[in-house]
Amino acid sequence: MAGTRNTKQKMIILSLLKNAKQPLTAGEIYNKALKIQPNIAKSTIYRNLDAMLSRNEIKQGMLQSGESFYSLADGQNHLHYLICKKCNRMLDFPRCPLGDLESDIATSLDFEITDHTLQIYGYCRKCQRN
Repeated sequence: MAGTRNTKQKMIILSLLKNAKQPLTAGEIYNKALKIQPNIAKSTIYRNLDAMLSRNEIKQGMLQSGESFYSLADGQNHLHYLICKKCNRMLDFPRCPLGDLESDIATSLDFEITDHTLQIYGYCRKCQRN
């Protein structure tokens, strides 16, 4: 992150992502940021998210609706989530289920894999009951 400015807006976004129980959409980040800095613009949130993505400070995933969600990169080069199609609750896998498969693919195809995303959609226990 050398050479990047730690603006107040960037620090707010990083803090929100760090303290979130699950990844957040840009809209959720914006709404939470408004409570901290009431004059923050939605465009500022998107601009910061794009810049942070390009510097690999955060990771981006996709809800089934097509809306992006964001989480801290925290040194991992991949994401694994179960995503509820009704309430958008996200459950992170406790470990990477693709490690051996990724290694086999890389070896057999002579391909350097840098990251991957696994998102499984369905219904959480609470939504199944409703």
